[in-house]
Amino acid sequence: MLIEDRQAAELCRRRVTSLTNIVIAIVSYVAVVSALTFSTGASWVLAVVAIVMMRWISITVLVRRGVSSKLQLQAHAVGATASGLAWGALPALLWGSGGFVEFAFAGFVIAGTTAGGLSSLSWYRPAYLGYLLGATIPLAAVYLLQGSVLFVAMGGLVLFYAAVLTATSVSFGQQLQETLQLQSTLEDEREELSSARADLRLAARHKWQTLAYLSHHLRTPMNAVIGFSDLMASESLGKLGHPKYRDYAEGIQFSGVEALRAINAILDVAEIETGTMTLSFSDEDLCALVAECVAEQSSNAASRKVALRCTLPDAPVFVRGDPKRLRQILDGLISNAIRFTPKTGSVTVNVSADDKGWWALRVSDTGIGMSEEKIKEAFIPFVRLDNPLTQEFNGIGVSLTIARRLTTLHGGEFRLDSDIGRGTTAVVRLPARVGRSASKRREIEMVSPT
Repeated sequence: MLIEDRQAAELCRRRVTSLTNIVIAIVSYVAVVSALTFSTGASWVLAVVAIVMMRWISITVLVRRGVSSKLQLQAHAVGATASGLAWGALPALLWGSGGFVEFAFAGFVIAGTTAGGLSSLSWYRPAYLGYLLGATIPLAAVYLLQGSVLFVAMGGLVLFYAAVLTATSVSFGQQLQETLQLQSTLEDEREELSSARADLRLAARHKWQTLAYLSHHLRTPMNAVIGFSDLMASESLGKLGHPKYRDYAEGIQFSGVEALRAINAILDVAEIETGTMTLSFSDEDLCALVAECVAEQSSNAASRKVALRCTLPDAPVFVRGDPKRLRQILDGLISNAIRFTPKTGSVTVNVSADDKGWWALRVSDTGIGMSEEKIKEAFIPFVRLDNPLTQEFNGIGVSLTIARRLTTLHGGEFRLDSDIGRGTTAVVRLPARVGRSASKRREIEMVSPT
């Protein structure tokens, strides 16, 4: 919005103050009625009222018709000048019939109205100067023409007062202009930020869509690489010419599996972020899923000399969920805990009743832990938090992101508690499908560090 638009809007919003001229005119007429004839005084009051109403009506019509701000400002200036001249006419009407008291009262009223109009009309300087000079110049002229020392002094002071208010209006108007310019700049910046935010949201959506597209197209050839290398490594179609070829084939297969795992993880994140992931819900025994995942991770823990323990309720614990995605949550948390736990450390998986109707799955480790800042970073996709103790670079930094998002899609809650040097505990809270309290608990130690 241009400065002129803002000036016109402010003057239009503050035009209600012009209605006070009607009240002041009526009070002034009552105060000096003895020095004026009824017809003269009534005509003057009606003129003030007519000017005020015409100002109000004309501005309203111009705004509703969508006239340019420049024309609206000119209309404000004409109306304000007319109001000032109406007040300047009061001391002229008192010429020859008014006494010192009436002239002094007229000067007091004009001084008050011109000072009061400073805040409402200085948004457009020509409007205020028209109002100020239209009221004070006739008053000063009448004072000076009286000829007495007292009136001449009063006339000189009125001119000085008008000059001071003119200077004040210039300074005040400049401040208002700077304020309007600042508001305009801030509004432009806000619009740019809003546009930038929209562009970022669009870019983020396209980013995940592009990743999903690439992941789909990479997964098919990678499956072929894995399949053919498996045939070669197992020598299904006959012996390979050289023993080294079998080693190469096994290396290709291992690398292909790792690459496919990364591709699938990227695809999962992309589907979650774009809202295209679908879950197949059924009643699942959480304890059975945990036991299976712990058993699958036991060799991983053993190779790293990490003790993997599991504590489960004696009775089945049923939750409503997608078994594939629940396993994905468990595998990601357990493998993460093992990776960030040094040798001779331990990882404990625990399922217990939390609040009424909820079950809590906790994966705790005795690893290096994280600071609050690192916890926040851990949930940002593709942010790597490598283990400085082992200098490992496995993974692409999405397991915690996927675990938390999948937990949310299951109607659960995810929390990560950690402290540097004191390990980390990932807590997954899921609503129970059939709540059963367990009097006994099973404890399983899958691997003992040697």
